[in-house]
Amino acid sequence: MSKLSVIVVSIGVIIFFTLLVNFYLHKNHTTPFQFLFEPNFSIDVSESPLISPPFTSHPIVPNQSDQIQSSIAFLHTKSSAFNKHAAPLESHSWAPLVIQSECIPGMPETWAPCVKARSKNKIIYSEELIFPDFIIKEPIFPSQLHRNRIITQWGCDFNGGTCDHKLKLRYYRGQTGQNLIFENVSYDGRRPPADSWGAGHCMASDTSHAPFLKDTSSSSLSLSSSSPLSKVKWSDLDSNDIYSSAVLVTTPNAWSFQHFLDRVTHLLEQSDHLVDNKTVLWNVEYTGMANVEAMYELLGYSKSRRINVQRKSGAKNFNARKLIYSCRCPLVHPYYALRAVERFNVPRFVPMEDRKKVVFLSRAGKSRSLVNEVEVLKGIRELLKRRKLDEELVMFDELKNKKFADLVQWMGSNVRAVIGAHGGAFFNHRWCGRDTLVVELMPTNRIFRGIYEEAAVLSQRYAMFGYESNHAHSITAEVDELVSFLDTQLGLVNNPKDNVLQHIPYPWKDKSLNH
Repeated sequence: MSKLSVIVVSIGVIIFFTLLVNFYLHKNHTTPFQFLFEPNFSIDVSESPLISPPFTSHPIVPNQSDQIQSSIAFLHTKSSAFNKHAAPLESHSWAPLVIQSECIPGMPETWAPCVKARSKNKIIYSEELIFPDFIIKEPIFPSQLHRNRIITQWGCDFNGGTCDHKLKLRYYRGQTGQNLIFENVSYDGRRPPADSWGAGHCMASDTSHAPFLKDTSSSSLSLSSSSPLSKVKWSDLDSNDIYSSAVLVTTPNAWSFQHFLDRVTHLLEQSDHLVDNKTVLWNVEYTGMANVEAMYELLGYSKSRRINVQRKSGAKNFNARKLIYSCRCPLVHPYYALRAVERFNVPRFVPMEDRKKVVFLSRAGKSRSLVNEVEVLKGIRELLKRRKLDEELVMFDELKNKKFADLVQWMGSNVRAVIGAHGGAFFNHRWCGRDTLVVELMPTNRIFRGIYEEAAVLSQRYAMFGYESNHAHSITAEVDELVSFLDTQLGLVNNPKDNVLQHIPYPWKDKSLNH
């Protein structure tokens, strides 16, 4: 084939992918998605209700144009995980486009199929995930003064998004992810590092799969179940020393409530269609994290399926016949947030008039505390009494003894608003329904954006107050201002035509595109 022909074919392929991806990214899909192709590795699926067949039976056909078509689909959602409170699932319209094909001329070399092609058969399956672009509104600010305090400090580009301060919007474009499955892998707990914020950790921008490309067939390996001094070749390993299938879940502080939610749940959702009932997690965990344990159980990973791989001096390696590597995974996207609340069965659509509880998150006696908490609580109680709408102030500490599943049901069914100084307890806003008012009192010298972004992608009404703080990041709220704000905002809902979360519109405007 002449050079000109090669160039023409390459340009054609690039145009095809560009048109297809842009059509998907800007069109609001509302129907369930399934894969259109068959993986080239075996998955052992039992009759367990937590496991369902992840693929339909449509094999890839040899012809290249047909192969491209049959290798593009949407991320599959297991029917057994459907949320009884939402039909169809909210996450459907945010599912990533999945490209699984051979590496073809014109395809970016960084895409998963081309990474697989260069792996010398160490990668046996690959998926490039392309996520829908989206917009979220700025937080609700009680005044221009508070907006100025926050906006001047938190910058514009963070967590994959950028801002338009004039339009008061944030845009998230071009987010991608990858699923790679490696064959015959030995992991030493160091690369990627387990439970470390250092370079190359799982979900970091520089995370690397290079250690898993090592040819284990000729290497001396530490046994997973014997003395770390025992070294054998892969071919001589006993079956007890090799897991049949594992998912790498070694993100920093993966054992904590906060980082389980903002990282581990993402990895588990991105790889969910690739696991079976024998798949284990290579993760990091500590005892005493009851809610994290409960979430693992609800996601189908009992204690026996979780292997703590945090590296210790002289520790053994961990070996697997198949390792699912999903560490290239966006930090902020509606798909992950919505899939998590669907999996945890959050009541998302209880009418606002039926939700009367205002939950206060106390940080009394801690750093980053609310100095005048007593006065704030008094002001809120007096406001709710004056409004005569049967609203009730509830301290979150009173709910801590609830079992996790009961807490989720109570929050989603009852909560109208969540209020407090910035702290880890705010992550419980995820168990509240749509339109819940989330009011975070933020020290301007320690601004955290994560609650805002997650509340927005869950279509909650997030408000931020910015206050100067002391050396311990403690703040003093302006009580009258806060009470007045609550009086105007409690019980309001988003306008469906002007929601806080939106797809970035498809650029072509002709009405015939929708018919």
